[in-house]
Formats: sequence, C-alpha cells, structure tokens
Amino acid sequence: MKTHTDTTSGNAVEIAGELERAMDGDSFWFCAHSGERLEIRLEGIDCPEKGQPFAEEAKTWLEQVTSGRTIWLLPVGKDKYGRTLANVHNGEIWINGESVRRGLAWHYVSFNKDGRLARLQMDAQEAQTGIWSDRQPIPPWTYRKTHKRR
Repeated sequence: MKTHTDTTSGNAVEIAGELERAMDGDSFWFCAHSGERLEIRLEGIDCPEKGQPFAEEAKTWLEQVTSGRTIWLLPVGKDKYGRTLANVHNGEIWINGESVRRGLAWHYVSFNKDGRLARLQMDAQEAQTGIWSDRQPIPPWTYRKTHKRR
C-alpha cells in the first residue's frame, strides 16, 4: 500500500476514494484518488452471507450510502485473506457502525472489542432491527462453517 502512514507521527491517515464494487455488505473494491486499488473489509463487523436473510439489504445499503460519493478509509491492518481492514465513512456516516445500528451486521467480537459497536448492536437487538427481527439469527461465521463455498 502507498502512504498510509504520516511519517512525522507514525499515525495512520485516511485515504479518499470511491467504492468501485461491493461484493457484499462488508467487503468491496476501493479506488483511491491516488489511483491505488484496494480490496477492503469493514473492520469489526460481519454482514450476513449470500443466502442469509438481510444479505442483499446489507449490500444494497452499502452501495446506496457510498454511491457517487467520496468515501474515506482509515486502514487498521490486513485480514488473513490480504484485504485491508478499515473504518470507513462518507463524511457524515461511520459506515461500520451504521451497518450494525441498522441491524445489517453483527459486531465481530472475536476480532474487535470496540465498545461503540457493542452498544450499537445491543440497541439494534433491543429494537429488533434488521437481522434482530429474526427470532434466532445465525451469525455469518456460523453460517460459513455449514455452507462452505465451492
């Protein structure tokens, strides 16, 4: 990756660009204004997999909230597939958190301990929003174990 670090302070910096193509509600191809192309995974959340309730809604919402807009990534690392893990916003909305608040994603507590995401998930559960309108929603990590991709 190109300059993601402020060399004077060592802190990660935001990268501006556009969503090129969403694969699902929590991963997409990103084209930075610098011309760099990155595969992004939204940090700290896990959206329903294709075939699960609310999978299409999560992907559609991600596309709508980013369509025709500059978005900003704050990279925090890489996942085991080499995707850039990032917090993402469109200038108004923290997309990671809003996905959880809308009941379109789980807080991925196995990999993230952000208390904001935990609180947003509890609020969505209490309101029975999105995935939480199902009596027994199946987390995507459980679904993936029983529905292996070919």
